[in-house]
Amino acid sequence: MLDMMAQAPAAYFLGGGVAAGLAALMVARPALLRRPWRSRWGIALPFLAVLGALAFTGALRLVAPYVPASLTRAYGVPRNCAQARAMGYASARIGTPGYFRHLDADGDGISCEPPPRPRRHW
Repeated sequence: MLDMMAQAPAAYFLGGGVAAGLAALMVARPALLRRPWRSRWGIALPFLAVLGALAFTGALRLVAPYVPASLTRAYGVPRNCAQARAMGYASARIGTPGYFRHLDADGDGISCEPPPRPRRHW
């Protein structure tokens, strides 16, 4: 404010009126009067971006198809397939909660899958 008053002519302050004041501002700060939206959007856009990001992540948490990983950690990691079946993690596919690499015996992306039935040759 002091910088603007130092650059404006004395006509505005001595009763020259609004027109003289605007002319003084055009001389002192021409970019401010030609593009006043920059000062408003320069403050509002970062705020709106953060608000939008928070809303987006909140909506993702509401519609996420999987249980958060913190709940998986709270129950613990099953040591074998019997524990995984008891916890409800049997036949979990890769990328879903409950899939653990040490429970995937054949490495096909499905943990604790049941063994194949023996074929009878009669």
